[in-house]
Amino acid sequence: LGPIRGVKFSKREKDCLNLLVQSWTAREIAEFLNLSTRTVEHYLENIKCKLGCSRKSEIITTLLSPHYQS
Repeated sequence: LGPIRGVKFSKREKDCLNLLVQSWTAREIAEFLNLSTRTVEHYLENIKCKLGCSRKSEIITTLLSPHYQS
């Protein structure tokens, strides 16, 4: 993913986002990044808040909208 207009993500949030858009589950992301699943879920919750999403499934759709693309 490239830069997203008006939204700042931490390095770990970006790591989780990049894997999420590749259809990885929170558990798979956690294992790959050597984090707990709960920590990954926390990062995904932060991402949802920053993007105004209520579900993980909305994240990708939101990121593809012209409003967020640089």
